[in-house]
Amino acid sequence: MSWAAVLGSSALEGELAWLGAMAFIDPLAHRDRYPLRAALGLPVLMLAALLLYPLGQDEWALLHRALMGLVVALLAYSCARLPLMGAAYCAVLAQVGMQAVHELWMAAQGLALGGSTLPWRQFWWVEVAFSALLFALLRFTACRWMPWNGGYDVGIGQLASAALLALLFSILFELLSQGVGVVAWNEAIVLPAVLGQFYCLTVLYLQNELYKKGVLQRELNTLNLLYEQQKRQYANARRGVELINRRCHALKVELARLRAAGAPPDPQAEQAVQALDAMVRTGSDVLDTVLTEKAMQCEDAGITLNCVADGACLEFLDPADLYGLFAAALDNALEAVSGFAAPDRRLVEVLVRRRQGFVVVNVANPVHGSVAIEDGLPRQKNHGYGLKNIRRIVRRYGGQLTSDVQDGVFTLRIVFPRPAP
Repeated sequence: MSWAAVLGSSALEGELAWLGAMAFIDPLAHRDRYPLRAALGLPVLMLAALLLYPLGQDEWALLHRALMGLVVALLAYSCARLPLMGAAYCAVLAQVGMQAVHELWMAAQGLALGGSTLPWRQFWWVEVAFSALLFALLRFTACRWMPWNGGYDVGIGQLASAALLALLFSILFELLSQGVGVVAWNEAIVLPAVLGQFYCLTVLYLQNELYKKGVLQRELNTLNLLYEQQKRQYANARRGVELINRRCHALKVELARLRAAGAPPDPQAEQAVQALDAMVRTGSDVLDTVLTEKAMQCEDAGITLNCVADGACLEFLDPADLYGLFAAALDNALEAVSGFAAPDRRLVEVLVRRRQGFVVVNVANPVHGSVAIEDGLPRQKNHGYGLKNIRRIVRRYGGQLTSDVQDGVFTLRIVFPRPAP
């Protein structure tokens, strides 16, 4: 074969591989400068196809496909926010999708042309257009439904089973085509191969859904445990605050008795009583409890907690839900500002108010640098199950949760519809 034919065949293979890879990569969470990374992937795949062209013979077909899959995995890792195993899993899906589309193209040729095929040198653009159409269909269906939170966070078991399944179907097709001894494509080979590849895609899709269901179940179990823990924590905090209030009342009585007897006041005792008297009274015992608890933590850590809250408008929330919502939100805020040295940055603000037919809750705090927001929540490891639990509580009452960063201040915004009286 001439060099021109080799270059043309490699360019076509690289272009089709890029279309298939981007169908699975595009729906994922992207890295910085994603368009540039994706565009550079096209010449990289063309070059890889050219270098691997000598392995294109039947006896080396599986190795050729595996090495192209490795290049696709590197492309997925460079373009999407994926771990290495997630990128490899994405490459397995892309390779199966590419083979299915290619075999479907061959089947379409056979059915349309009565068993013959178009010469690729003159009609390569027809194959590209056909493949692009099918990859676009995949992009907006299965490729969009399969990822979880913008990626593939798979384990070694899921990756190995997917790769083994794809390998088995590839081997089956190679054995079928070589065993029959065909030289050109025909429907006796192409149609079973197409059905086999789409069966492989279906099995991989169902496998992925089962793994996602398992992840959801584990997350649900964790959130349920967290909810039970918050109920116990609220009960303990409530008892602690009640004990503090009783001790504070007893201390005020004792100080009054000492002042009546003419004894000099104890400055530390007076300061403690004034601090407890200055606690926010919101009109909700539950909100008072969590704010008192967090205010004492702020005082120990040198953090200022400013609160303007109408707790009475939150009476429709279950006490455990109300406690868990504010405890998680304030814990995240306190953790964020604890790293600041400047006192004016060690600040957390809480706002609870009625607004028309809604209840608005804002929790704001300064943050270091920028914070990436995804699905209404910060995409950071230290904002884990706490904020997920907040979102779960908000959705339980038909509310909406959003967050943003403006001028170095992160704000968590919650809006509840006020229940009808």
